[in-house]
This record gives sequence, C-alpha cells and structure tokens, in this order.
Amino acid sequence: MRRLRVVTYNVQRWHDFDAILATLERLKPEVLALNEVHAGGEHADALETVRSRLAMASAHFFGHALDGAYGNAVLTRAASTAVARRHLAGGSVVRGRGGAPHRIARGALVVALGDLQIVATHLDHMAEAERATQVADLLAGLGATAGATLLCGDLNALRRRDYGAGAWAALEAEHARNGWRGPDDSDAPGGAVAALEAAGFGDLGASDAAPTSPAAAPARRIDYVFAGAELGARAAATVDATAAGSDHLPAIFDVELPN
Repeated sequence: MRRLRVVTYNVQRWHDFDAILATLERLKPEVLALNEVHAGGEHADALETVRSRLAMASAHFFGHALDGAYGNAVLTRAASTAVARRHLAGGSVVRGRGGAPHRIARGALVVALGDLQIVATHLDHMAEAERATQVADLLAGLGATAGATLLCGDLNALRRRDYGAGAWAALEAEHARNGWRGPDDSDAPGGAVAALEAAGFGDLGASDAAPTSPAAAPARRIDYVFAGAELGARAAATVDATAAGSDHLPAIFDVELPN
C-alpha cells in the first residue's frame, strides 16, 4: 500500500505569507496543490520559498490570469514534471474596468508524479453551469489519462447532501445577496461533480465532509480531492481548523493507493 499526504489550499494571494508558510511546514504535505497563487511583485519569490522550506523537490506554476502572475501551483516531495497548462473554457462574465464585459478566466495545471497525475484547478465561483463547462473542458483535455489522476483544488462546487436545511438556506441567502444564481446542487444532472463522477472520479472527502470556507466561520465545503477510477484510492480527510493566513482552511487527504 502506497501512502501519500495531499494538501489542497487556496492561499488568497498569500494574504499572510508567514502564517500560510508556518501552516504548510506543520502539515508536511508530500503533494501540495495551491490556488490563488500570486507570483508577481512582492510575492515573486514566494513559491520558491515554500518549495525550499518544505523540502520539496519540484514546484510548478501556471499563471492563467493577470498576465501570467496569478494561478495554480503544484509542489511535490518527489521529483515531478509539469505536462500541461490548460486555459479552461467558460467562466462567468462580469463588468470589468471601464464597464466592459470581462470573463473570469480559470486554468488547470497538470503534473506527472511517476505513474500518478496531479491536477490543480480552481473553478468558477459564481455559477454551477460555468463550473460544469470547465469540468467538461478539463476532462476532454485529460482524455485517456483521467483515470490515473488526483484532481485537487477549490472547485467552488456545493453538494446538497453535505448541508442541513438551515445551512443550505444560509447559502441561498448569501447567493441572493451577491446577485448569483443558486446555489445549485453539483450532484444534480448537469452539475460539475455529477460530470466528474460520471467520468469515474470519486470524492475522497465524501465520508469526512468538512467545510473549508470562509476560514473564520467555515460554512462551505468547496476544496476537494477527487481520484480517478484507475487509482483505487481511498483517503482519510481532515481540515486544519487552526490554520491562519487565508480566507480558506487547508484540506488534508492522507491517501492510500493500492500500488
């Protein structure tokens, strides 16, 4: 049995870098998937600092927005290779600077770690239909390799079964305040999670569901690891409720792989 500690964490553009780094040193991940990584300005060296302090062999970054300075990262304890950086279709359209329509771009970073494939992505935060479009595009890009994949990240997807009536009503009120549709159950036909599961992916946190956002008063389980069918993976999933430095909490998956 092969064991692997996987941590997925939305770091909110390194809101408090020192606190985030201290958390990651304590968690000791072997695979680390990061969202909302800023790689410009004062944070130009942040990812290399994380790699060095965590004794990771490899660090990969895909800046899908802000002229390549903002996106997703994957770091691995053993040596790994980036095999794809993919801009995803879809994305909610909002008014940008000057009032012009602006599509919120998302991307996916694919890394090969031996015979295991790691994907870090961050899906649309406003609409389930856009998340489903992005998942469809991602699955098309993975093709035949999807079954040997750990798909990690802030998917922003909401599974209705994770919430009681009161918690779901609170999410409905939040969406209404923000002017967003929904919330929509991602398990329903046409949803992003439904598409992943139809493609053979399993939610490794399903039996240990715990919210990760917002960090100060967690109410949404939106940070996931899904495993492709070929892996035969299972995991114990936890959330680090003591973490500071971001508006998300890190989700920790102690993954068991049969080979």
